[in-house]
Parts: sequence; structure tokens; C-alpha cells
Amino acid sequence: MNSKLKWLIGTWLLIQAIAVHAQTYTAIELPFAVGLSDGSDTMGGTPINNAGQVVGFSFTQSGTVGYLYSNGVTTALANDFIPNAINNSGEIAGTSSTPGVVTVAAVYNNGALTSIGTLGSEPGYPPSNVPVNESYGVSLNDGGQVVGRSTAPGGGEPPFLYSNGSMTAPNIGPGAQAAGINNGGTIVGSFIPSPAQNDLFHAYVYVNGSVTDLGTLGGAQSFGNAINNAGQVTGTAQTASGQLDAFLSSNGQMKDLGSLNGSGSIGYGINTLGQVVGTSNVDGNSLD
Repeated sequence: MNSKLKWLIGTWLLIQAIAVHAQTYTAIELPFAVGLSDGSDTMGGTPINNAGQVVGFSFTQSGTVGYLYSNGVTTALANDFIPNAINNSGEIAGTSSTPGVVTVAAVYNNGALTSIGTLGSEPGYPPSNVPVNESYGVSLNDGGQVVGRSTAPGGGEPPFLYSNGSMTAPNIGPGAQAAGINNGGTIVGSFIPSPAQNDLFHAYVYVNGSVTDLGTLGGAQSFGNAINNAGQVTGTAQTASGQLDAFLSSNGQMKDLGSLNGSGSIGYGINTLGQVVGTSNVDGNSLD
């Protein structure tokens, strides 16, 4: 992603500080990046829970290292574990990957890493024809339910829901991807709503076996990224001009949240107040 992309919430906090003249904010550099032999530092992922705990990861010469930052202390998680989400109980969902061995969705809790399995193996492909059996954990809620994607006997990598020790495949539709889940078990993501649309995706919500297409902002596609406990969804959607803008979907209505300098934007997270955090380009160039 373009290095000039800025967190929208950072801009919002700056505006608030100027307005009240009494607010001050402290930026803390998260010590997830690890220096490599070429002098570069690489890191990714910064989910946060209500207690201010943050998870992330960095790439090292020997593999990927996941971290938990809590109360000023950074703790390395299990080796080759990429954390993607943390709930308010401190449970962490992600993917455990051992090069050349297995890649599987996993939950880290109180120092223990637990693999949660897959939906099954998909057929192998030439020339090896070796079946593939793997899964990827993407998000979890406060009840410990996890969503992600997995191989399956029928091929492809459909979404999964892990709940009460069991992994199932929600029947969402073709090309479906799961991106988030709230405490009510409602799943958000993207899917192909009609075979006639080929590779065009729409954001959806899935609850109690029912799929709702959230539509777009007047363009061809939309992508759901996060959902709060009130059922409000954010992500990004095409406008009639084809630009991708962050949206807020609430009570069946999708609202265009705009962008900085008309450059396009993406909504990545949403809290219980309906506040959205995401990215936009501050120099006016379109998002890639």
C-alpha cells in the first residue's frame, strides 16, 4: 500500500485536539518491527481490543514472529504464528504456519496455541497432485467464535465458522470470503451475488443461515471488512464514477463516508458508536 496512506482516525484525533485546546495525545511506537540484515524493518497487523491490547507481527530472517503489546510490555507469541484479531478477553485468532509442513487457523490464549483444524482437504493439482489441507483465521468475537477460510473436499477455500469446538462452512454463496464477526455471531465479508456477475463482489452480512446483500454506492462492487455489535458494517464500495470509498451500512442504508481530497478510501474497523477507522490518500492520488 502507498506509504503516504494515513489512518483516518489519526486525522480525526488531530481535529478534535485543535477544537477543544485541552486534549493531548501520545504516539507510542509499537516494538513489533525487527531489524533484518538488509537494514529494513517490516511489520504488519495492529488489531486492538477495549483494554488497549494490540497484536501484530514482523518478518525475520528465521520466520514470522507474532507479538502482543499490553500495558507497555511486548510479548512474543508462538513461533510462526500470525495474529489477525484479538477479543476483549485477550484471545487471539490467527494462522500458525510451519514452512513446508502445515498452515492452519489457530487461537492463542494464556500462553497456549490451539489449532482449530480445517474443513477438509481439497484435491491436489498437477504435477504433484498432493491434496492441500489448510486454513486461515481472520477474526473472532468475545465468545471465541472464529471466522476465516479453509480448504474443503469440494475444492476452493470457502469461509468457515468455528464455534463451540466445531468448524462448519456457512452457505453464503459463490466466491464468499469472511472478514469479521460480531458478538451476535453475524458474519460480514464479500461474495459474488449472481453467477451472471462473474468476478464482481458485493458486501454481505450472514446471520442465522440468511445472507443479505448490502449493495454498493452506485458502482459495480463492494467489500465488507468489519461489523460492530449493532450490526453496522464498514468496508469499501464503488461509487457511480468507479471510485472506491469507505462506507457505513446501517439499517439497510449504505452511506458514502467520502475520502481525503477525493482520493478514495477504505473502512477497516468500526466500534460500538459507529465510528470508522481506515485509510485514505492525503495527497489526492487515487488508491491503488
